[in-house]
Amino acid sequence: MRPTDVQRLTVAEAVDRYAEMVRAKCTTGALAPATAEVYARDVHTFAELAGPDRVLDDLTGEDVDEVLLRFARKPDGRRAAVRRAADSAPASGTAG
Repeated sequence: MRPTDVQRLTVAEAVDRYAEMVRAKCTTGALAPATAEVYARDVHTFAELAGPDRVLDDLTGEDVDEVLLRFARKPDGRRAAVRRAADSAPASGTAG
């Protein structure tokens, strides 16, 4: 008997499917919006580091380990975004 055909997804396609599932769980109340945002951001960062055009099944355990190490070393962009927003906001209590 011939095995069923396997659909080879790229990392980006797998991430899109995961992000859609996270959005659905948020819509149903199974996940809080803030949690869904963190999950989606982290999986998109994983795709960026792993290579979005790579086929997911072609990633080895060593590839995943390397991506996770790079992820751990990557500066947290949330804090920089908050600082940029605070720096660009007008100071409260000042005359305009």
